[in-house]
Amino acid sequence: MPRIAARANHAFFAASVLALTAMGAGMAANDQIMNEAKADHQRQMEELENRMPLGPLRAKSLGLTPRWQLDAPDPIVQFFPHNAGVFTINQHNELSKISGDKGTLLWHTHGGNSADQIIDVIAIDDIDRILIVRTTSVLTISNSTGNPSFIGEARSSLQQLQWLADTTGVVDGPYLIYGGLSGEIVWQGYTHGFTEGAHRIGRRVATPPVISDTLVIAGSASGTIFGLDVKRRSKRWTVSLLAAPTAPLTVHGQLLFVASKDQHLRAINTDTGVVEWARLLESPLQHGPYAAADSVYQQVPDRGLVCLEARPKHAPEGMERWTAPTVTGNVIADKDGMLITWDADKRVMQSVSASTGVVEATAAIPEALNVTADGDLIYILGHSTRLQLLRLGSGD
Repeated sequence: MPRIAARANHAFFAASVLALTAMGAGMAANDQIMNEAKADHQRQMEELENRMPLGPLRAKSLGLTPRWQLDAPDPIVQFFPHNAGVFTINQHNELSKISGDKGTLLWHTHGGNSADQIIDVIAIDDIDRILIVRTTSVLTISNSTGNPSFIGEARSSLQQLQWLADTTGVVDGPYLIYGGLSGEIVWQGYTHGFTEGAHRIGRRVATPPVISDTLVIAGSASGTIFGLDVKRRSKRWTVSLLAAPTAPLTVHGQLLFVASKDQHLRAINTDTGVVEWARLLESPLQHGPYAAADSVYQQVPDRGLVCLEARPKHAPEGMERWTAPTVTGNVIADKDGMLITWDADKRVMQSVSASTGVVEATAAIPEALNVTADGDLIYILGHSTRLQLLRLGSGD
């Protein structure tokens, strides 16, 4: 009996060893599968990082969520965001409409011939039309199909411009308002096909016009800001600067913020034209300001990003809140207390705390040729054929 028991115990021990060996082999196999899966996932993420102008890992660090990427067959030379998507122009002046939700091509058409310079593309949703603004003319097409379509009494899809266009424009009712090549602010009646009027503000328009209530506001290269009555097309007020303003002009509430090469950032009351405050900064300003909530942000050369109170009390010289010396870009978007900045020269994007100026993350985008924000949507054009859309925040 003891021998039988000993043999049984030996057999049981051997079986246990085999079972443990098999279990170990199974665990090792599972570990190998998991490691291979992790390695495969890592390869996929690295591939996405290399295939996108701003890959998901760098985007996440900035608080951005990639939505889609379009790989265009031809180089994109211009693009114009719209709330229902984006319009792209290639080197042949062909216009494409891209859907905003999936980045798919909706239609493709001609925006002009090789001699045309396309300045702006404006969608007017309530009449299903798009205005393609060229230097010498406006082409109107259907927003649904891309086919040439006239509007109202115009009776032709092609409208010749009496004053050559030099800036992007804004739409006010039946009028396209743009800056002319010889210094005019022009009202083009796109519903009937001819120019209604113009007001000359200088030898050249330095900033694209913006609308604020009943005013259209623009700056001249000689350094004068004009507030023009949008209906009467007459001057309501002017503000003289010491040098040319830098684009863009920023309207925020009832304030117009203007950066100038005379080193000043000014806040102008849009109703009265009164300068509420003016801040003298260290260098001629090269970029326009960005306003959000109760703050205005200005990039100052050799100093960094400066945050000021939008409406300080009893402070005619303005009131600074903080300076971020390591931020070299301009603010292009904001959401939930976070700013996104873009430095086009260094091709660097940063996320910055709106309350403190602390840099949360930095990402280089070496292939980016153009970065444009539309609200909390950010478009990046990379390698001339890759157009990427990202959203600031979770992307919901």
